[in-house]
Amino acid sequence: MEQKESLLQYYVSNLQLRVGNGCRIRFWYDTWCDALCLKDEFPRLLRLSLDKEGSPKDFVDISGPSENWLFTIKRPLFAWEKNELLRLNGILSSTPLLNLEAQDSAVWK
Repeated sequence: MEQKESLLQYYVSNLQLRVGNGCRIRFWYDTWCDALCLKDEFPRLLRLSLDKEGSPKDFVDISGPSENWLFTIKRPLFAWEKNELLRLNGILSSTPLLNLEAQDSAVWK
């Protein structure tokens, strides 16, 4: 059993998710954004989010000239939570744009 777990850990730690159309990646739970797992980096925002299981395509509005990240939150945010949302948006602004022509994929680091 230990060998199986260590092989899985090796696989997970050496794999990088490449965003394509944003359909197959889990926004909060997968490590896709600057090598961060957003649930670990922003636990409070995850708890407040109404969409805990969505993919990146569920959180982005691509109808305008640029991508805008949209979040549905249970209640108005406190000032420090707004700062966390600003920090999250800053991180998301450095991610690749969604490419509706390509599938999400996994690549070796």
